[in-house]
Amino acid sequence: MPYLYSDEQNQIREEVRRALAGTVDAATLRGLLEAEGQYDTSFWQAARDMGWTAMGIAEEDGGLGLSIIETLIVAEESGRVVAGAPFLATGFAAAHALKLGGQAELLQALASGEKAAALAFAERSEPLAQAVILSADNRLTGEKTAILGAARADFAVVLCSSSTGIPQLAVVDLDSEGVTRTTFSTIDNSRCIATLRFDGASATLLPLNDPSQVARACLGRLALHLAGEAVGGTDSCIALASSYANQRQAFGQAIGKFQAVKHAIAEMYVANELARASILDAAVRLDNGDPDAEAYVAAARLNAVHAYESSAAAATQVHGGIGVTWEADMHLHYRRSRSIAAEAGAPWFWEDRIATHLEAA
Repeated sequence: MPYLYSDEQNQIREEVRRALAGTVDAATLRGLLEAEGQYDTSFWQAARDMGWTAMGIAEEDGGLGLSIIETLIVAEESGRVVAGAPFLATGFAAAHALKLGGQAELLQALASGEKAAALAFAERSEPLAQAVILSADNRLTGEKTAILGAARADFAVVLCSSSTGIPQLAVVDLDSEGVTRTTFSTIDNSRCIATLRFDGASATLLPLNDPSQVARACLGRLALHLAGEAVGGTDSCIALASSYANQRQAFGQAIGKFQAVKHAIAEMYVANELARASILDAAVRLDNGDPDAEAYVAAARLNAVHAYESSAAAATQVHGGIGVTWEADMHLHYRRSRSIAAEAGAPWFWEDRIATHLEAA
């Protein structure tokens, strides 16, 4: 499905890039790596001030009513600078469930950035699990594992089941009694990952016709936003590798003149353009209500993760020994690429989504 950015969308990109250039710096990001459960408050404040938290939320709910494409432009530019907070992605995903569940007040808080959300779906290696139990009086019991943003989010949308095994989605205040957050060190601590333990925590049941389908849609939105971040990160890896290859001298010439280096950078570019195209395709289908959009989101997720992981590794290799030092920026991208690859489900999960779609075709 062909798509070209409009002039207005290109202007949004330029403005986002300008704002981030004066907000995000590598020294702050390196400091966050050594602190569990912390995020870049300057970036998050800029996101609130610029209205990025409201982009994918309808105007009647306090948002800007923009399309998924505009939301992904911000995601891409945030990924380019390795922005140190995950809440734009989690908020974009959670807003879908809150809208369908009639949570107008929470949607407005999400749009303003007053509250940050987490998507508590995963249990161990399963990205869509419902072993957490919601009792008849709306109290949660169980554990959700390694949840993106949960260390600092204000509330979570929880995938759970009733005592009779019926899938449900519920909203829980993460500062309420009966909720325990356990943070732990990860490859990228700025992602604020934590395990959530519920011991009779009071929750609000979302009145949905098909909670399982809504949960899949929310996870797809999370995956698509993370894919946008990955494409932006890969762009940065390409730029860093190209710049270094044109400066570093070996045997009397820039190393960028050697075929092996040229080919490595060209392969990064090709992989990222394929990822970018698949993300745009999935976003347009999602905006248009295409019933097959889930499979295209899965493809976008897989392409973007592959491009970012391989490019972060290849760009580090282009830099040689300096690429693995703390002072260089390449390890920020390598860490982020590895974190994104695990944050919304392993490759097998998304490959299964594509296989299921093909079998039904």
